[in-house]
Amino acid sequence: MNTSNLKTDIMEYLKKSDDKNLLSDIARLIKVNDDYNQIKFSEIQKETVLKAIKEYEEGTYLTDKVAENDIQKWLKD
Repeated sequence: MNTSNLKTDIMEYLKKSDDKNLLSDIARLIKVNDDYNQIKFSEIQKETVLKAIKEYEEGTYLTDKVAENDIQKWLKD
């Protein structure tokens, strides 16, 4: 079933439903999904993300391989 058909079927079912508990549960699921999609960052988080983007753009970061090699060297010492 494609997305369009699924939406149509769900809307038709909801139009016919008088089950308050079911409708309340669905409304809560929709709200949770909306809240989940609206991530809010603190100022510190924003600064951290911007710093990481800048480091990436400038090439001043470690690859997983280099970091793993560094860790293995430290563990041997």
